[in-house]
Amino acid sequence: MVCFFFFKQKTAYEMLRSLVGSEMCIRDRYQRRVRGAVHFAMVDSGSGRIQMLLQHLSAASSPITITQLWIYPIKSCGGISVRESAIERSGLLHDREFALIDGDGDVLTQKNHPQLAAIRPSFAFDRDGRLDGIRLRCRGHSDFLVPLHSGDPVTTRWMGHRHALQALCYPSADRWLAAVVGFACSLCKLTDHRPLDHTRLAVVASPSDSCRYQDGSPLSILSEASVDALNRKLTRPVKASRFRPNIVVQGCGAFEEERW
Repeated sequence: MVCFFFFKQKTAYEMLRSLVGSEMCIRDRYQRRVRGAVHFAMVDSGSGRIQMLLQHLSAASSPITITQLWIYPIKSCGGISVRESAIERSGLLHDREFALIDGDGDVLTQKNHPQLAAIRPSFAFDRDGRLDGIRLRCRGHSDFLVPLHSGDPVTTRWMGHRHALQALCYPSADRWLAAVVGFACSLCKLTDHRPLDHTRLAVVASPSDSCRYQDGSPLSILSEASVDALNRKLTRPVKASRFRPNIVVQGCGAFEEERW
């Protein structure tokens, strides 16, 4: 199932990257056809890749609707369900923009530290609507607000990346995080450009494309039909959120999104 999910990340990015200029808006639960959303967001109507996508979606037998949008502010921590989101070349706005690092600067993930899933971050904004802080929540612990006015420069290391990535570290959260995670770690925000030339998307990425602390794709997409097909083979059903997608859709066949 891991390969299945990663493959969707790749196909989702190939589907959306041609549509992104500086930013666009994706909305869920409005029962629009995806085809209509593409027309709304299209920045280059002459793009051959866009025309191919439109032809594919026009041939769909039923409306394809975005039913869920998810942002994961901190890599491997809890997600936030949103109704709309700006989208940039590096993914949904603020998605995986933050991460937890150990004393060596290595980024922590759920693969090795499943307790990270218990941390539920949320955004704090100033009066002008700018991101001002990250609020950390975990059952059994008091909430902790991390101000983002300033941070300490730090070098982080992300799996498989050839070069170190620069970030800002916020040590005010260290004590809270140590109590929750069980060992010393720090919250950091990526400030570096992380190109895709070292990822599996290198063959389709342009020099201006990038991602943050995602596994290797700025966006991930999953259909409800694919999850339903999987659950028919499981004794304990799982939800789409188990795979930590950014976009969940309905109206297509099981695993159809792999061909987008």
